[in-house]
Amino acid sequence: MFNFAFLQEVAAQVADSRLIPSVVETLKTVSKEKIVRLCLSTLRNLLDKPRNNEQMIDAGLMRMLNILSNKKWGDEDIIDDLKTLNESLAKNIVVMSSFDTYKKEILSGRLEWSPVHKSDRFWRENNGKLEDNDYQLLLMLKDILTSGGAGNPQNLAIACFDLGEFARYHPRGRVVLQRLDIKMEIMRLMTHENPEVKKEALYAIQKMMVHNWEYLSAK
Repeated sequence: MFNFAFLQEVAAQVADSRLIPSVVETLKTVSKEKIVRLCLSTLRNLLDKPRNNEQMIDAGLMRMLNILSNKKWGDEDIIDDLKTLNESLAKNIVVMSSFDTYKKEILSGRLEWSPVHKSDRFWRENNGKLEDNDYQLLLMLKDILTSGGAGNPQNLAIACFDLGEFARYHPRGRVVLQRLDIKMEIMRLMTHENPEVKKEALYAIQKMMVHNWEYLSAK
């Protein structure tokens, strides 16, 4: 299991399996130092891959880390792994809370230029969540575009910005936006009478083009 975690390509796909919940469950039931070290080392090497941190939190790892941190360990690797896991997942909890706030804002249809919209880390770690529930949030952003932002140009500008960030950070962002007919809605706003809406629509289209170029160059 330990060597398995070092395979980066595999580690990035672990969230689609039951590995992380199984390792956390093992931590809950064993006390032998050697096994604890193996479990913690595995989880540490799976940190910061797509959705892995979130799955660790959902599996109850934070509580186990607190319990294990209060025990005395003779193995320095265990102490170091506990510290690293605690620090990384604590940051993720903040990001996840930010996503919950973001989701509520999108569903309300009233958008504000809050810091989360322009946070590179937020988009890097949460872009895939916009596809959840049959693209619920992406389709809500599309509705904002097609409805004219409920008469509020700021809604249109922020929706364009967010869709551009999705295209920028998601590996298939451009393809997804085309398939959902969102790209055409953004292009339509490039001639909008409001300067901010026009600017953000243009930037969003540029992000789609640049992201696609970067993706193809990496192939």
